[in-house]
Amino acid sequence: MNNNRKFEKTMYNNLDKYFDPYEFNKEFDDYVIKENKELLLKEKVKMHDINAVEEKKIYPYQESPSNITIGIKNTWNLLISNIFSGKNMFSSMTNDNVFYFAISFIAIALLYISLSFIFD
Repeated sequence: MNNNRKFEKTMYNNLDKYFDPYEFNKEFDDYVIKENKELLLKEKVKMHDINAVEEKKIYPYQESPSNITIGIKNTWNLLISNIFSGKNMFSSMTNDNVFYFAISFIAIALLYISLSFIFD
C-alpha cells in the first residue's frame, strides 16, 4: 500500500500540489485567449502596415519595365476602345496614360531612326 501511495504521489502530486483538471483547463483557456488577442493585435498591425503601403502613390516611372510595357498596352487599348465607342479619344486620359503615350512615341521614334540608319 505504501508503494502505491508513493506512486500515486509522484504521478498526481507535483511538489505537494494536487492536479486539478478544472484549474488546468481554466489556465489553458486563459492562455489561449491571451495568445489569440496577441495574434489579432499582430494581424491588425500587419493589416495597418499593408493598408499604409497601398495608399502610397507609385509613379509610372518608378515601375519595372514589364509594368511599363503593360501600362503602354493598356493605354493604347483604352485609346482604341474610345475611338470605336465614339467617345472623345482623350476623355479618359490621366497623367499615367500620358506618360505611357510619351514612352511609346519615344520608342516608335527610336525604332524609326534606327531602321532608317540600317536601311539607308
